[in-house]
This record gives sequence, C-alpha cells and structure tokens, in this order.
Amino acid sequence: MSPEENKTIVRRLIEEGFNQGNERVIEELVASDYTSHEEETPRQIGIEGFKELVGSFRAAFPDARFVIEHTVAEGDKVVTWGYFTGTHRGPLEGIPPTGKSVRVKDVDLYRLRDGKVAEAWTHVDQLGMMQQLGALSMPREGG
Repeated sequence: MSPEENKTIVRRLIEEGFNQGNERVIEELVASDYTSHEEETPRQIGIEGFKELVGSFRAAFPDARFVIEHTVAEGDKVVTWGYFTGTHRGPLEGIPPTGKSVRVKDVDLYRLRDGKVAEAWTHVDQLGMMQQLGALSMPREGG
C-alpha cells in the first residue's frame, strides 16, 4: 500500500476505532498479531488486546478523543502527532475518577502490513496527564 493509503488507514482506526469505539473497524484494521510497544517490553496483544486497551481507556474517559494535528508517512510507517482530550469518569490504573478534564500530547508511530496496523509505538504525556488529574504534584520553584 502507498504511504497515503496507510495514512488513511491510521486516521480511520483513530477516528472510528478509538474515538467512536467501533470494534468492527478495529477488527478490520488491526493485524491478528498486533504488537504494542507502549511499555518497555513489546507485547503481542492481537485484535482482542487492542480492543481491551481501547475499552479500558474509554471506560476511564468516556468522552475520549484523539485529535490528529500532523501525519507523516513513509513506506510502511505512519507517524501521528496530536493530543488526547477526555474527562476522567472511571478508574485509570488505580486512580479513582476525578471528574477532571485533560488535554495531553500524543505521538504514535504505526507500522502497517497488508492494509492493517501490525505494530505501534505510543508516547502519551503520562506525567502531564497525572498532573492534570491531580494524581501527581510537582515541587514548586524556590520552595
């Protein structure tokens, strides 16, 4: 597939699969051996694992939305630069709901194979999110 076709697939996965929670789109656009590089150790989680990630994130932020500001593609790779917004209404990694809204930077690198997302390297500003949720405070300057 061309880089432009790959960009379209990634945009559709984000808009319809994540933002709208459409599991059929996830099943259509995610490879059965999908690997997540979200943490230190890559994990092959497949389609079901991808759906679980989206489901748990959308449970914590029911109004979750990823907004893509820039997209770059070359060969089988697509990079998106944007931000995530949402209101914390459900548990998130042991943090009870705060009702607070967040807006955090998000940068992702996707590798596609045969028209499906096969791998993703994700970087969400976790520190910024935790600060906005009030789960982490930073020392004040001069104090």
